[in-house]
Amino acid sequence: MEVLEQEGFKTRQQARRDFFERARLLYDFNCELDQCTVVQSLIMMSLACDRVSGHRDASYWADVAISEALRAKLHLDLAYISPCYPIDVQRLRRRIWWCCCILDNLASLATDHTPKISEGDFDVLMLEETDFHPLTDVYGNTRYHSCDDRTRHDEQINAKDLAQVCIFQATLWTVGKRNPQISTSDDNRLYDILSQSTPVAGQLFTWLDRSLVQWYDSLPSSIRDSAIPSSDGHNRRNMAILLSQAFLRMVYHMTILKACQSRLKNLVETEITSFFEIDFCQLLADSSAKHIIQTIAAVDDKGVGRFLPPMSRSFALLAANFKASATLKQSH
Repeated sequence: MEVLEQEGFKTRQQARRDFFERARLLYDFNCELDQCTVVQSLIMMSLACDRVSGHRDASYWADVAISEALRAKLHLDLAYISPCYPIDVQRLRRRIWWCCCILDNLASLATDHTPKISEGDFDVLMLEETDFHPLTDVYGNTRYHSCDDRTRHDEQINAKDLAQVCIFQATLWTVGKRNPQISTSDDNRLYDILSQSTPVAGQLFTWLDRSLVQWYDSLPSSIRDSAIPSSDGHNRRNMAILLSQAFLRMVYHMTILKACQSRLKNLVETEITSFFEIDFCQLLADSSAKHIIQTIAAVDDKGVGRFLPPMSRSFALLAANFKASATLKQSH
């Protein structure tokens, strides 16, 4: 904060808004020629944008980032373009593309935004830990931000933890995009599958129970059980890791909440009476909404809510609306 104060900013939020406007201005003037840099900047702008609705909101910048990524052919394996790209460039392109997929998923969960990316739209390998290895110089030596050995060691550990969270975000995207039990002709999007009729209910619940729960069970205990950090109890790097882990859990529960809401809506619209399905979806949705609300409350209580992406507030609002609606229905 001292550095920001030296530059004339009173709060981090003020600095973030100012830097966002500077980045937006540079994008509007089309000053940057490197397409990868443009896409990375747009991804950051979508996460830094305070507006979650209206013109040029977070979803707008997410859509622009995806469009620019497609224009840069980041959705294609480099073997189709040129086999001569250095390994660092290949890893960078892969990281950027999967960040676009993750961002698309977050935008669709936080709003009524229709996902732009489907599984058949790209040919890029899943992220691996090696994709996050430090860059090397022309001689093959690893480049670090710090010359201090202890700091280097901490950098390696922190980078590994953050890479792990990013990889799990990407694998959660794949789980949400396809159902191993059901194949649809148009798309395997989660919301299309959930709109099918009762005969697929058993397979749907199998997908919810096996695919999503198995994904969650595959998380290391350090991610599943990590505590919410306080603003004064952790250094900045540890705080970033713990908040990233908490946000990952929120995305998981938001996926379940959206899935169950979609199914409940379909049951009402088709006038299908299936008390088991209704109770099952209500129970799962209520549990996930409760987790999201509790996470946001804990983060705010520790004074670190400002470090979460603005989309997390949309998650909390949607979860609170669901809980309020469910309570209102029960009272009647």
